[in-house]
Amino acid sequence: MLWLLGIVILVMVAGIVATIMIGNSKSNHEENKGYLTALVQKWLN
Repeated sequence: MLWLLGIVILVMVAGIVATIMIGNSKSNHEENKGYLTALVQKWLN
């Protein structure tokens, strides 16, 4: 049963590391000018 807990913790750590890496990526910091406009149009229609 302890091995199951170890696997769960390993998956959680991998997910956190991947999320941080994506959040710090260069492409994540570049703004897409049409994103907000398209989002608003989608929700209003």
